[in-house]
Amino acid sequence: MNKTSSHVSPVERSAHYMRRERFEINQYVRVRVTDTRYSIGVVTDIDEDQDRATVETRNGYEVTVPTSALRRAFLLVLDLNGVLVARGRGSFILRPNVPDFLKFVFSNFVVAVWTSGLQRSSNPIIDHVFGNYRDLLLFTLFRDACMPKPSAQNPYGTEKNLQVIFDRYPQSFHSVNTIIIDDSPDKCSHPDIALCPIPFKDPVAQMQDEGLLQTMEVLKEVLLLDSGVPLILAAERRLEELAKQQSEDHVDGEEKTQDRKPSYISTPTPATPASVTASAGPVAGVSVFGSQEVPSDMEEVELWKTRLCCDQLQGKCLRGDQCPFSHDADDGRPCSRKSGCRQHGSRWPKTHEEMQLEEQRREARKTMRQRYEKAQKQREACLGQPQKPVRQSKRASNRRHGSADDSAEWATETTGFSHTGDPMYDNMIDQKRRQSALDTKATSATLTMGTGGATFGSMHGGSSATSATAWPPTRPESHQVSCSVSLFFQTAVSKSVATAPLAPFSTRPLAPVVSVTDMNTQSQQQQQPTTTNSAREPVSSRRVSNGNDNQHQKGKGARQQQKRRHAAQQSQQPIHITGEQGDSMAVVNQLQALMGHR
Repeated sequence: MNKTSSHVSPVERSAHYMRRERFEINQYVRVRVTDTRYSIGVVTDIDEDQDRATVETRNGYEVTVPTSALRRAFLLVLDLNGVLVARGRGSFILRPNVPDFLKFVFSNFVVAVWTSGLQRSSNPIIDHVFGNYRDLLLFTLFRDACMPKPSAQNPYGTEKNLQVIFDRYPQSFHSVNTIIIDDSPDKCSHPDIALCPIPFKDPVAQMQDEGLLQTMEVLKEVLLLDSGVPLILAAERRLEELAKQQSEDHVDGEEKTQDRKPSYISTPTPATPASVTASAGPVAGVSVFGSQEVPSDMEEVELWKTRLCCDQLQGKCLRGDQCPFSHDADDGRPCSRKSGCRQHGSRWPKTHEEMQLEEQRREARKTMRQRYEKAQKQREACLGQPQKPVRQSKRASNRRHGSADDSAEWATETTGFSHTGDPMYDNMIDQKRRQSALDTKATSATLTMGTGGATFGSMHGGSSATSATAWPPTRPESHQVSCSVSLFFQTAVSKSVATAPLAPFSTRPLAPVVSVTDMNTQSQQQQQPTTTNSAREPVSSRRVSNGNDNQHQKGKGARQQQKRRHAAQQSQQPIHITGEQGDSMAVVNQLQALMGHR
């Protein structure tokens, strides 16, 4: 134990202690495989007692090493255009030394890609540039992950906020062990950790470019020192190189301007070739990058060939070999019509905004479908249940439709009888009911006056026969006071005297009106009961005859009845009686008192 500790210096011992405390599970680290080679892996287990850790490398192996063999891993975020490739219209060219650069960074760093280009146009470039390394990328971000940063020179400028990465991987990466490589430092939210090589824009002019080799040297210093100090030194050197290049370009531009300045003294001679005096035009062999033909050692990749010909997939492409798109078999790649194709539009990758919009549309369709299904279920439930009729008053219905059942209902509620439906039989029953009512009234009047010791005839003289023959005129239903008096008398008599029940057939009861004249007539009837009984027969017979000869004497009988009603209305004087319904003696006493006052 002491022998092992003697070979470890105090500095290494303190550094080893700090590193051991800093490592966590699921943290990205660099594990030393040999004395000169490291591998990238993730910590899966830590044994603090034995001071050892288990790391799963990106190759799929699990190794258990002492914590002194672990180093924190650096995250390297790469840009595409201007760093690894030079993009043109429909094509791109790889920067020199790209294969060596990728081999170095994937062996020593955790690599990711963040480009400001669109996803659908950047995916083919990533597939071609990284090849087998594509699966080793930690993540790929595109323009939708950038923040807008417009300026006067570039209104569509963007910025890459590295805090998004720090929040996503808090255990492994932060501003100390993260490096972003971009051709423009203005796009970086943390310019102090940015490594910006010379932009790769013109492949022909930059055939001997060594920007990636210089970047590799800076990254080696970062790994050796385990610090970001080399990035600051590299940024200073880059500023010096950019200033020097701008001055050279300025001098070259002035010389070219003087050479191209037209002479106002000399004129072109006829011997002068036309190609010299001709205006500048498109030159054959000029590439899309502004210079002449691309060197043969630089591969120009056409993006058109990465897309399948949509017409060829449908079997109707007529361009043949001149078609700029691929005629390979359908392997699921996007077609030439991009996302506007109805059949293959789903193959194109969608941006974050497009995915959110599609999710909102999907939720809206789901909500509408659920609402429709709920309404359908409610409709089916309503159809399955029996329909309940609308509740309404029977009287209101009869009154609204003008039905004749209103009178029958009123009669049923009042006396307990109703019509049978046969007019002749109803008329006969009506006559019997009226006759029974008269008999009941006469009997009640006789019993009452016999008990009290006085008669209406002694108070008021007159001919009882004449009064008996004069039937009281029928009153309309609106005379509630008169009807109430007669109905009260009928109820009182029916309770005090046991009478034979009426037949269960009746119409609306025609209640007679009780007035002073009627009372005089009743008193005369009590004095001469024999005369009254004899006089009833002509009355009933006359009623029957009138019912039979109603069609011949309708007009005459109506006029007589109208005269009788008018005379009765002028002579009647209604009497208001108070008292309980069953107390007949109290009612009679009140009537006698009222007749004495009159």
